[in-house]
Amino acid sequence: MRTFLVISAFFFSQLSFGQATIEALANLFSSAFVYQNEELLDVLMPTKQQVIKKYKEVRPNISKEQLDRKIKKVNELHLVKKKKIKEQINQFYNDGKNAGIAWKKAKPETQSSVIEFPLFDTEGTDEFGEFHVNVLHNNINYTIAVYKCFHINGVWKMGDMIRFKKSEMD
Repeated sequence: MRTFLVISAFFFSQLSFGQATIEALANLFSSAFVYQNEELLDVLMPTKQQVIKKYKEVRPNISKEQLDRKIKKVNELHLVKKKKIKEQINQFYNDGKNAGIAWKKAKPETQSSVIEFPLFDTEGTDEFGEFHVNVLHNNINYTIAVYKCFHINGVWKMGDMIRFKKSEMD
């Protein structure tokens, strides 16, 4: 119990400053996954308002009609996407557990990268990131890859594209 409290205090102290780097986001996601911490996972996912704000940033010349359609779509799908992501994460966690992985004893390794991406309708660029969480168990590498991560107001947020894979090591 004491270990859990120390770990929780550490993670939430990190959150008070935000995920200033994609590496910090990857490490916090890894911990949220291993400890099945949905509250932490919720903090790492963007809010509807953040999704809409980011959309406006990358599409600065968007028409009011297009923006209204995007807002409507975000409002309709945001909770559905969050639920689907959580279900995917839980399924992968359970698949690994059934394969014998003791997640809380696992030593996940994270890798992350950021790329410059040209903005639509303008000459500017923005950064988007991705990260991978890898766990090696019985000569099989289990990987969670999270794509389309973005930063807003100096804080990195998870993207909504997640892939899981298992690959045998040579």
